[in-house]
Amino acid sequence: MFGRVEFPTSFTGVRRVEGIAEVYRVPRPGRDLDKAVATEFPGVRVAFCDVPRSEPQLRALDQEIHDDLAWQKKQDITIAWATLDARRGMVKVAVENPDEVRSRIVERYGGGVFVVRGEAVPVEAASLT
Repeated sequence: MFGRVEFPTSFTGVRRVEGIAEVYRVPRPGRDLDKAVATEFPGVRVAFCDVPRSEPQLRALDQEIHDDLAWQKKQDITIAWATLDARRGMVKVAVENPDEVRSRIVERYGGGVFVVRGEAVPVEAASLT
């Protein structure tokens, strides 16, 4: 929450790997996020990882993809799911036929998408309430 609130243009995500907090961030001059993390969480082992996009940028791209059903339908593209991938600083987009549609998806949404093979998972309506 700290990085997300205090450094929205730099922070992308964080995960814990073998006792190390990996902080994914867009590099900025001065490295204010790095200094703040070290001050806020003394004693925590941290690895800073550069990525090309911040969390708000990824959320906006993810929303654009989810809102673009008309174009996807017109292109005969069915997106099974899309999710933020902080480690890459990209939105991971799953389709059943990535080799066939990858270039159109990247052309439409730019270099911030990573297209993979994936299928939609059926969810019963009752489980959503």
